[in-house]
Amino acid sequence: MPKVKKTTKEKSTDKKSLRKSARTDDGAENIEAAVIETPIDAYQKASSAELSVKMQQMEEKIIMLSADLESQRDKTLRIMAEYENFRKRTAKEVQQLRYTAGERIFLKLLPVLDDFDRLFKHNSENSGQEKIPEGVELIHKKLISITDVEGLNAIVAIGEDFNAEIHEAIAQVEDETKPNGVVVEELERGYRLGERIIRHSKVIVNNYKAQDVSVETEEQHTNE
Repeated sequence: MPKVKKTTKEKSTDKKSLRKSARTDDGAENIEAAVIETPIDAYQKASSAELSVKMQQMEEKIIMLSADLESQRDKTLRIMAEYENFRKRTAKEVQQLRYTAGERIFLKLLPVLDDFDRLFKHNSENSGQEKIPEGVELIHKKLISITDVEGLNAIVAIGEDFNAEIHEAIAQVEDETKPNGVVVEELERGYRLGERIIRHSKVIVNNYKAQDVSVETEEQHTNE
């Protein structure tokens, strides 16, 4: 079938019809879009309000959980501190029980240590004229090392201020060259087992009365 050629006027009319149809379609789309936008906006606004409420609820939960966490942390720290105190107290009690159990044995051992002290003191006073056998010195050192490990320690007395908690005054002397109330001689060594005194040091204390009189005289002159 032969093709029918359109005239210039007919072509122009077709183009105008197509443009009009396009404009009509665009307007329909715009109207449809305008109708759909309103529910979306409303939904978005509702969703935004709901989201704000949920965010506030989450913040409140976070605050509550933080408070609970801090409370649990304090409880945990208290429990740990109580356990540490309990552990230290128990260890101290066990150590003290060990010392108490060994106290009876050490009290029987003290006279042996006293004999060693007298031996060395006698040798020192005689300027070492009688040489102490080397084996005796080794036995003494070994014995002292054992007692040290077990917590038995000698109490220092000579040159220290008299202390009734660890010293027992047997006699007094008057020595103007030494301070008043100072231990000048030790008759029998005292010992401490751990923190417990198992024997007080028997000592001689300086009591220089002339010094007391001079002090009183100075105080009287000061008051006058």
